[in-house]
Amino acid sequence: MKQLHRPIIGLFLLLLSVSGFAQQVKNKEDEFYKIITIPVPEGILLEVGGVATLPDGSIAVSTRRGDVWLIDNPYMANGSNPTFRLFASGLHEALGLAYKDNAFFVAQRGELTKLIDKNGDGKADVYETVYAWPLSGHYHEYSFGPKFAPDGSMFV
Repeated sequence: MKQLHRPIIGLFLLLLSVSGFAQQVKNKEDEFYKIITIPVPEGILLEVGGVATLPDGSIAVSTRRGDVWLIDNPYMANGSNPTFRLFASGLHEALGLAYKDNAFFVAQRGELTKLIDKNGDGKADVYETVYAWPLSGHYHEYSFGPKFAPDGSMFV
């Protein structure tokens, strides 16, 4: 019976040391990446598929339901809540988002779309098809990305 206690005690001590190491890694990770929970207003269902950071510190998110939301003050500076503004809607499963040259590029199910706010009112005025592809109807057929390459081309 005593022979059984030693391995169990050894395993217990090993588990304690692993949890301490994990905490050290988390503390080091927080120096580089801060994970926060952004409070979402009631009535907004995000189901985020894509995230883009903007030069002013706000973020944009695209959703599976076909919307693009702008979130101002996402890091809740000075303790104030973020604000959500609907930038675009009517897209088909927008599961990828990028921002470049004052425009959003959204990977929808059947196309890559460029969204532009021409009049500065905070809403997309132009929905421009950059590239479209056929759909097979398969329920697992989705498009993700886009990502910009150094030469300006995109990967979807």
